[in-house]
Amino acid sequence: MTREEILAMIPGRELDELVAEKVMGIMSEDNKVVCDKCKGSGFSGFGTGYDAVCDCTGGYIGLLPHYSTDISASFEVIQAMQQKGWYITIERYLLGVKTIYYRRLLEKSNEEVGIYVTKMGDAEGIVKAALLATEVSL
Repeated sequence: MTREEILAMIPGRELDELVAEKVMGIMSEDNKVVCDKCKGSGFSGFGTGYDAVCDCTGGYIGLLPHYSTDISASFEVIQAMQQKGWYITIERYLLGVKTIYYRRLLEKSNEEVGIYVTKMGDAEGIVKAALLATEVSL
């Protein structure tokens, strides 16, 4: 996806599914986390509340977190990006303008690369910047 396509996405379940796949490495379908075998099988799961059991493996799964609208879920994205070598900075300026950066050193050239977004809510900016960072060739 292009930068413009990512930035144009509206916070919500479509954006959450993209973050789950591209950033978190989680497979999802119909806002549920699924295993590789269940993907595309019309998985329904069973259980109560947020708990569900995978149809084919019997393992625990759950509903897809609201990464783009829930700040606590977006912190899981920050942790996943840190494990990949990206570090986040959130800067706030007068009049409420905010910039969210992810930065890391390129292994081959030892140069720093940065990805940023501005004028977004915290959770939305965190996940969109993470998606943009996944598009960077390291």
